[in-house]
Amino acid sequence: MKIKVYLSFVLQEFIVKSKYNKTKIKAFQKDLENFLKKHGRKLLKYIEKYSGFRWKEKEIKIWIFEGYHESIPEPLFLNVYDYDKDFAIFKLVNLLFHQILLQNRVYVFKETAKFEGLVYYFTKKLFENIFKDKKIENLCKKSEELEGYKSVWKFEKEFENIFKDKPITLKETLKTFI
Repeated sequence: MKIKVYLSFVLQEFIVKSKYNKTKIKAFQKDLENFLKKHGRKLLKYIEKYSGFRWKEKEIKIWIFEGYHESIPEPLFLNVYDYDKDFAIFKLVNLLFHQILLQNRVYVFKETAKFEGLVYYFTKKLFENIFKDKKIENLCKKSEELEGYKSVWKFEKEFENIFKDKPITLKETLKTFI
């Protein structure tokens, strides 16, 4: 499985329609590529483990951009979030969970805030277990503030209490949503 990071003038100028710093975004691209070289395989394996699904595609393309639009999982457009690498990686992990669901044709159309809370629960769990990062609470708080996801993070906390110390996969929990 390969992960490739791309920049696109067309994406930036005509779709996102925001100004960007070419030097900064290229440096960010390089930093992200280096991070993924070091941690990418492990990250993808853990997403398979926590999700209970297998990757179907041989390559994941990440298109990075600077602006005010939200990141999306398909195509995978990742906002650089004011060049905050830690937060962008946190968001990338979340988007990769969505990506593996999409690759396995899992679509959720009901209780979207609750579902997103579930995906963030697994995002947070993976981040805590792989990166042993004390910054996780700050990243969660920034996500809540930036995206207006108060209800999503309320659900994430509920899932934390429900699954406390239980090894469970995202796949096992989806029965309530589909």
